[in-house]
This record gives sequence, C-alpha cells and structure tokens, in this order.
Amino acid sequence: MALVRIVAHGDTHIGRREHNEDAILLRRELNLFALADGAGGENAGNVASSMALTTLGHHFEATEATRESGFDVLGLPLGAKRLSAAVHRANAEIVQLAAASQKYQGMGTTVVAASIEPERAVMHLAHVGDSRCYRLRAGIVELLTTDHSLMNDVLELAPELDEAKAKSLPTRVVTRALGMSKSVRVSVQSYALAPGDRYLLCSDGLTDQLEEEQIAEALGQDVRPEALVKILFDIAHAPEARDNIAVVVLDVLPTDATDWPSPTLRARPLQQRQPDHLDDDDEPELLFVEHDSEEDLDDSAFAEDGDSASDGGTGASSPDEQTTSEFPAVKLVPEPSPEKAAAIKRVLLHDLPEPKDERDPTIRFRRSCRHCGADFDGPADVCPFCWKAV
Repeated sequence: MALVRIVAHGDTHIGRREHNEDAILLRRELNLFALADGAGGENAGNVASSMALTTLGHHFEATEATRESGFDVLGLPLGAKRLSAAVHRANAEIVQLAAASQKYQGMGTTVVAASIEPERAVMHLAHVGDSRCYRLRAGIVELLTTDHSLMNDVLELAPELDEAKAKSLPTRVVTRALGMSKSVRVSVQSYALAPGDRYLLCSDGLTDQLEEEQIAEALGQDVRPEALVKILFDIAHAPEARDNIAVVVLDVLPTDATDWPSPTLRARPLQQRQPDHLDDDDEPELLFVEHDSEEDLDDSAFAEDGDSASDGGTGASSPDEQTTSEFPAVKLVPEPSPEKAAAIKRVLLHDLPEPKDERDPTIRFRRSCRHCGADFDGPADVCPFCWKAV
C-alpha cells in the first residue's frame, strides 16, 4: 500500500542563453523526477541534458517490473542502486555519442534526480554537478545536495589556498558532470519522507539569481507546485537571468491517516549479519584515494567558461598496476593479500560497460527525424538534435 502520493510540477525558462540547455523529467507513473543542465558548444548542451533524462526514463521503464525495495548484501538500498545505475547509464550513452560525433565532443550535463518509494515513504536522491535539491520540512529549508564545484574542492582539498591564487580561480566551474569521462562518481542519498514535505530540484540558473532566503520564503508559500514554479521564475526575473533556469517542485501528501513509519534507510552489511560465513581476518580497515596537491588548483587547470566541467583536479597517479590515467590511486591499509587487493581494486576501478548501439525497439515514443535522420525518444514534436519539427 502506498503511504504517500507526490504532487509534482516543473518547467524550464530560457534566460539570456540562445538555447535552452536545461531539461526536466516528470515520470509520475515511475515515481521518477529529474532535471539536467547541459553545457557544450552550439546545441550540444541541450542534446546532453535531453539524452541524460531520456536514458533515466528508459532505465526505470526497463527495470520497473523487477524492481525491489529491500537491501543488497552490502546493506545498500536497492532503490538507490537502481537510481545510481540509471545515472551511470546516462553518462555512458553521452560519452558514446560524443566519441562518435565531433559535433558533440566536449558536451556534458549536470543532473539531479529523485526516485520515490511510496510504499516505504522513502526518497532516493542522486546528483552530479551543481544542480541542487532543497527540502522544506516544518518550516525549515535545508539543502540536501553538495555542489560538485571548484569552490567546494578548494574547501575540501586546499582550505589554506592563499588569496592571490583564490582570486585567479573561476567561480562557476563544476568538477563533475555526465559526459566528461567513461567513469563518473554519483552522489546518492536516501531520505525518509514526512507528510507535508516539499522538495525543490533546480539548476544553477535559479540559485545564481536568488539568495537562500528568497528560496526559503518562496518554498514556504501555501500554494500548489505549479504556482510555486511561477513564483520562483518571477522572483528570479527569468527573462533577464544570465543563465537558463529549470525547476521541479514535489509535494508529499499522505494517502490516509495512518501512523507514519520510520523506514530503514541503510541495513547492516551481510558481513556483519552473518559473520560465521565470512573470513574477516584479511579485511582492510582504511582506504585512501590519492588526489593532486593544491598547487594544481589554479586557473591554468580550468576553463574560463562558467558552465565548463573538468575532472575535478583528481587526476590519476600510477603507483600500482591497477591504476590507469582515468582513475585516482587507491591504497588499502593494512594491505590485504595480493589476491584480495586485486579483487577490491577491480571493483573500485571498474570500467562501465559500453551502452548498446541501438535502443530496444519496443520502447514507446521511439521517433526518427525526417530532416537530420537522428533517432530519439519521447513524445516531443521537435527533434532535440536539429530542432526542426518532425
């Protein structure tokens, strides 16, 4: 039995940018809601954002019949793993298209996505980049995501960076984005829902225009989600905004007057629940991922474009044979047996499988553009590649 129902509304607004590189996804039948903010030359940004959200929807369609609400052997929520897998699949498809077409090389997109389990009153939240999620609960607004940005990298990696170097850094660079490399690190969290919760997914076009206090005041308005979206655009003066804006608002409503549960968000790993069946004598206790030094955090390492993306200054070193240029170095302490160390590193440094060349032809809304010949998915009457009516 569903404990909650979600009332959702979203929209995008073109600011001073010529193309709308922001996109939203509202799949109520899948309890999947997301937005993406693309970047790249010409139309590449909107291709990346549209492709990311289309792939999320396809992955959830393909796994809906077999989805489960429990936990895996590591104690991770299966719903969170499903959402993360969808984001990884989106990254792989964007990388594949960029490699196949020079026109789309260098394109990328941020993404923030929420997947709801109504029967458990749980929301799984995944994000890459600086698109955000805010929550209003009991009159208090909280930011649930942490930007994958150069500014936060400085805070985490080089907090004593001197003022001269700090002034030379661009302020709007994201350090993670879909499409930048075969591997992407997705931030995923699970949250218990409460009656009356309100969630805001938004691109940096909105947060660049509004102060936190303005966002909090808007979220506190007693209006329906569609009205709140309009209020946010009005406050941000969307037509004059320096960037495009994407917004999705979710309201959580109880389905009946039942006692509200306190759902488990993370189970104990199998190793702790069944110690007799496993050998923990050779288990490492600490894992270190090596990063570049703070000397690399200067303006030479990043593009000046405010929407550009980089690999986050976490370039690889190669102290062991398992490390490649695509991955940071990994150290295990204490070092386990060579066989176990190799097995752990294969998991940590895995290569994602390449996406299939063609989608399953049974997926609904499969379209083909009569102008450019591109195949795409969705009910839209405009091709997302050449922007001509189909």
